[in-house]
Amino acid sequence: MNNRRRRWLAALVLGLTLGFVGGKSAAAQDLQGTRSLSMGGSLRAAPAGDAAILLNPAGMSLFRTYSINAGYMYRVADKGNLLNISIVDSATKALAAGLSYTYGHASPETTLAIGEGKTFDLNETSNTHEAAFALSYPLASIFHLGLTAKYVYHSIEQPEGTPEAARKDTTSGFTLDAGGLLSITKGFNLAAVGYNLIPVDNYLYPRALGLGLSYAFGTTFLAEFDSVLSFYEQGMKPSFHGGGELFLGQSYAIRAGAMHDMMRETTYVTGGLGLIASKIALDVGVRQMVKGGAETAIGVSIRAFLNNM
Repeated sequence: MNNRRRRWLAALVLGLTLGFVGGKSAAAQDLQGTRSLSMGGSLRAAPAGDAAILLNPAGMSLFRTYSINAGYMYRVADKGNLLNISIVDSATKALAAGLSYTYGHASPETTLAIGEGKTFDLNETSNTHEAAFALSYPLASIFHLGLTAKYVYHSIEQPEGTPEAARKDTTSGFTLDAGGLLSITKGFNLAAVGYNLIPVDNYLYPRALGLGLSYAFGTTFLAEFDSVLSFYEQGMKPSFHGGGELFLGQSYAIRAGAMHDMMRETTYVTGGLGLIASKIALDVGVRQMVKGGAETAIGVSIRAFLNNM
């Protein structure tokens, strides 16, 4: 291989890498819920409602509730829109069940270096549909098991002339998440969950192992720390998530957190507020990248409690 071709390939690989880092779609990585968004992407050891379906299905049977959840997130960098609707019933029977549908749309714009000083403007449009059905069962109120079956469909439109190495195809398929949650003492939980255990040929859905621990100080404060080990073609890359939730009385919640992603070498700070009533709750959250680029995400959600027990 001559030097000219080596330089061309090196520039193309660099450009594609920058495109992957800066132009990810509003899809799988951000499926977490507004509370989790506000707490650094954590909550695998203490999820509830939509967070349980999205982060750890075992958590659905941790709290007895019947709720409908609707959430929306907007990511400024790639004009990413994410809409999620879910329903969770852990009050009617011991076997908790949940349904979830998510729609994601993004328009990332990336400039690729293709060698000899030339560049290519890669302006994509992606759409993601994900439907999930989750089950969870408690064993002696100490250990909780959960399983989520998911169908994903990801389509992408790219301009003519897109370099071959940058082209992406429409992908779809079924996959599974499986989780466990152990309540060691009152308020202290440990969790483990496997994501995308059936392979999906899409970089947005890597196989991953999530680990979490949480401690609740009564009904006043919740602290959580998670780590997610994602397995890409380049190898295993971890991300770290931590956050806290402070309750003021029975009606208000203040949340904050941080996360670091080793795959993209990015760091974020997060925060949010919650307004909670007996039958309804409203949550808002924000995530700001502070290292690795410029990205802001804003989320809002509403939860309706149909039958708390």
